[in-house]
Amino acid sequence: MAADIVLEFGPPSEMLNFPVAAKANLAQDLGALGRIEQGNALRTEVVSRTSARVGNAHPAVGQFANPDLRANCDIDPMPL
Repeated sequence: MAADIVLEFGPPSEMLNFPVAAKANLAQDLGALGRIEQGNALRTEVVSRTSARVGNAHPAVGQFANPDLRANCDIDPMPL
């Protein structure tokens, strides 16, 4: 697999529509798979884009920067 491919999603430029929390979680997953360099690059992108939008003081920036925290971006479907 080419170094510029992130899992099966294609190059990072194709991941523009992924929610930022999902990208942060993917960065954590890549690190867990031993793909440290790709995980760190994606995490850096997530942190820089988030801080540019909401400012460095926003709690999400700190959460996304911490490789030990997983973003809670799961949906809770309504019970039927």
